[in-house]
This record gives sequence, structure tokens and C-alpha cells, in this order.
Amino acid sequence: MADTNKVLYIPAKGQVELLERPLPRISDGFALVKVQIAPICDEVRIYRDHTIDWYERADGMGHEGVGEVVEVRPGSKFKVGDRVIIYNGMPCGECWVCTNTGGFCHCMSRWVGARIEEVNGNASGGFGFSQYRTPPENQLQKIPDGMSYEHAAAAGCLIGTIFSPMLELGVNATDIVLITGLGFVGLGGVVSAKYLGARVIAAVRHPYRRQLTLEVGADWIVDREDPNVLEQIREITGNRRGADVVMECSGYHAYRRLALDAARSYGKVRFLGYFPRDPEPFPIHIEHDLLDKHLFISGSHDSSIEHRDKLVEMIARSGKAIDKLVTHKFPMSQAKEAFETILTRNCAKVYLYPQE
Repeated sequence: MADTNKVLYIPAKGQVELLERPLPRISDGFALVKVQIAPICDEVRIYRDHTIDWYERADGMGHEGVGEVVEVRPGSKFKVGDRVIIYNGMPCGECWVCTNTGGFCHCMSRWVGARIEEVNGNASGGFGFSQYRTPPENQLQKIPDGMSYEHAAAAGCLIGTIFSPMLELGVNATDIVLITGLGFVGLGGVVSAKYLGARVIAAVRHPYRRQLTLEVGADWIVDREDPNVLEQIREITGNRRGADVVMECSGYHAYRRLALDAARSYGKVRFLGYFPRDPEPFPIHIEHDLLDKHLFISGSHDSSIEHRDKLVEMIARSGKAIDKLVTHKFPMSQAKEAFETILTRNCAKVYLYPQE
């Protein structure tokens, strides 16, 4: 095993470097994982304009991953050689959220990568874009035999972030689901909704993603900028006069407005997309948007621990679709090329390989 840990560093917009840090150590309750795949989520914004959110650093970013356990502490439920999914964050295990829900990403202590490094006395290991990570054991899940790292890595933001909310909302074969914003989360939502038996309307404009949306099973495609888009959705949904469930994945206000307007009365709207440091509040009219339609509105960031087994089972049964959604793979040493590819938008999910 190496005695150093290479981590991705973005010192300024458009610049990428690899830094060497000492190999991180672990304390009780943590494992040392050799990262095999580090999927890119929204970190492209750091490369594009150096917008760093509160939970990141220029030399600490990335929150998804899969890899191999290479060191554990005595009494660990894991062993060296286990292949694992690494889920996001470090739940405190004591707050109301941690003790009453499975939504560890919403832990009230909001401990993230920097806290993981602090607890273990390390200069690295808390973030995804690195060769070695030190995740808490309660954020690890063993990968089933026969499942590839490439498929297991979809348990993060590609599938988990939207499949888990769909389970919470009770999406089923009677539903028509509208998905707005067909980046990789929205595309993962198409796969998730179809797996649950629902029919899917996708609001997508970009030609590459429009084609990919059809390939993974969307039943109808609409264009948000079409002046008749609401009439089209209402025609598709018949006497429901709107979608049963809307998953808003873009973060753009125009799509948020479509999500509220296109949901049927007594429908459900889940907001997933957002922009860090977005200065513009989104206006909601309490009477017309909520009260008159009796809408159920919610938001979330990540998957719930109570859904992890169902999530892995879903991934195991959806391999062909996931293969379509993982469109590009790069060694971490070529992260600049990976970010440039994402900026073209001619892609879906992009994987980095830290060991290459």
C-alpha cells in the first residue's frame, strides 16, 4: 500500500492539480478505503467558476465513491478486501434526524469531509476525489458479489439521490411522473420511475440528453419553452389534469415553476436541484400554488439508509440502463478533460478513477 494519498486540487477556475498528502490514518468507527471510482456530481462548478460550497475546499471535494477496504480497526464489521459503496457525510448518530430517520445526509450536526479528517487527525481522506478515503463505517455498504464497481457507484447521486425520494413518495405503477431537468439525476429518475412501474414525462431540451432520455425509457418528452407545455402535460395525464408526482432536478426557476404548475391537485412535488450561493429566492404563491391545489411539497439531498438494500437490488436489475447513463470515464489524472466534457453537456454521469 502507498504511503501517500493523491487528492484533486482546483486552485482557480479552469485549473486542476494533483497534490500528495500523507496516507490518512483511521480511528475506531472508520475504515481506510482504496477508492476505485469517484463519480463527479456538481463539482464542475468549482472548475468552471471556483464556486466552493460550505462543505468543500479547493483541495477537498467529491462525495460519492466505491472502493476496497484496506484497513479496519479491531471489532469492525468490515474486513480487508471488502468491496464497498461509500455514502456521503458523517452522521453524528445523536441528533433527532440520526435517531429518528434514515436520512443521514440531513444530520443536524452537518458533519462532512473536513470533520472526518479532523476526527482522524488527517490532512486528507474526508473527500471523494482522492486515492484513499476514511469514511465512517455507518456510511459503508458491502457491494454484492457479481456487481461491478461501475454499477455500484450509481448508488450515489446517479440513482440513490432520486430513487430513495421516489420510495418515500410511494411512486408506483398507477403514477404518471414528471421529471424536470434531465441531467444525470433526472436521467436516473427516469430509470428509477420505470423500475417502479410508473409512466414518465420528461421535460428536456438538450438534444444529447433528449435522445438518452428516450433510450432509458421515458414515455413522453416535452419542452419547457413550448408555450403549450402545460396543455401537453394535461392532455397526457387526462382527467388528472397534471402529474401525480413531479421530481424537479434542475434547480432553475423556470423548471421549478413548471413543476408546481404541472402537478395535479393533491399531487406531490419533490425539489432536488439547486445552485450553491443562489442569490435569487424562488417565489411561491401560498394560495394559488399550495392551498388551492392541496400540493404536498418536499425536498431532499440524498438517499436514506433504510432504502440501501432496495437501492442495491434496483441497481442490480438495471445494469443495462446504468451502462447508458455512465457516458464517460477518466483517470483522475485527466480530471481537467472530464470537467471540460461535462461543460459540453454532451454527457450524463462521468466517473473518475483515482488509481489511474
